[in-house]
Amino acid sequence: MGIVLKRAIAAGMKPFPNSTWHWSRTIRPFSQHLSSTCFLQQSSRFTSKRYLHLSTLTQQEKRFLPESELAKYKEYYQGLKSTVNEIPESVASKSPSLRTLHKRLQLPNELTYSTLSRCLTCPSAKLPDKINNPTKGAAFVNTVPTNKYLDNHGLNIMGKNLLSYHVTKSIIQKYPRLPTVVLNAAVNAYISEAVLAHIAKYWGIEVETTSVLSRYLKMEPFEFTLGRLKFFNNSLNSKDGIELITGKNFSETSALAMSVRSIIAAIWAVTEQKDSQAVYRFIDDH
Repeated sequence: MGIVLKRAIAAGMKPFPNSTWHWSRTIRPFSQHLSSTCFLQQSSRFTSKRYLHLSTLTQQEKRFLPESELAKYKEYYQGLKSTVNEIPESVASKSPSLRTLHKRLQLPNELTYSTLSRCLTCPSAKLPDKINNPTKGAAFVNTVPTNKYLDNHGLNIMGKNLLSYHVTKSIIQKYPRLPTVVLNAAVNAYISEAVLAHIAKYWGIEVETTSVLSRYLKMEPFEFTLGRLKFFNNSLNSKDGIELITGKNFSETSALAMSVRSIIAAIWAVTEQKDSQAVYRFIDDH
């Protein structure tokens, strides 16, 4: 700083350590620059807040489907509900899963694809009438909220009795002196829920896990749903669905076991008049 001052004096300039002219030339431009910077910062802050506000509104608007799209979803939903409740043969026969399962198990021709789909439809799979009230009629095990003629409630009971009868008879014929406790344990080892669920997986029965909305977005055909095991209302939120199902002690294992019993009952229903032993041969083979 001293060298600069000496050079200024030598050049004929007056020193101005306390001069107001010096401070006005140095401080005032800086203060003007500082005020302009603050103004720019404030304006950018206001602009960023406005941008965030607009982006938030845009995101909120995207959460709601347009009226036209919502109408299409309602139409798809009602069509799916009608198909699951009525299970028309014309739709069920197009299902790749049903055709594959029918062929894999070598089921009799008299057992239609719609009946096989009914074996995969548990009572708790009912879709509610109104989309905005999905908890109604969902995941009830003790009641039958679906169409009582087109779910596997009755078939499951019949299949359970057929299994119990045939397995108990076979064990008693081979071991006639078994104590009752041991006999019950042996029967349970053959036809318990865990065993039947394992058999269902071995048969290749698929479980419906996707929501109705996801199926709509993929424009999935209705026959795909008919070919999967349906045991709870897929229009529920994940949390609500879990609470309802666990509250009723209804699990995937139970649903898989129900499907096996229902298929056995369906075989008996279509073959009992012509060949009364066909269902028992099927049980022995599997």
